[in-house]
Amino acid sequence: MNINENYALNIHRLNDHLEVGNAADVSKMEDDFAAEITKRGEDFKFYQDQYGEHPDDRVVKNDEIAEKLGEVKTLTQIFGGLKEKV
Repeated sequence: MNINENYALNIHRLNDHLEVGNAADVSKMEDDFAAEITKRGEDFKFYQDQYGEHPDDRVVKNDEIAEKLGEVKTLTQIFGGLKEKV
């Protein structure tokens, strides 16, 4: 699966869910995604999705946000760091 072709460049699929059956694939996907974000520079644009809990608020709203990029970590790195502290 090429994440760039299937999701990152397709605005109509931003709210889809990924199903990955192999843990090694998840780790590789995290690493590749972190590397891609990092190489794009310090000006980082992303879509913040919001889906309300109340039925009247249940309209998909994807706001484009621009931020300065800080440190990039994968979920594996974050949970690994937490595991070391315990």
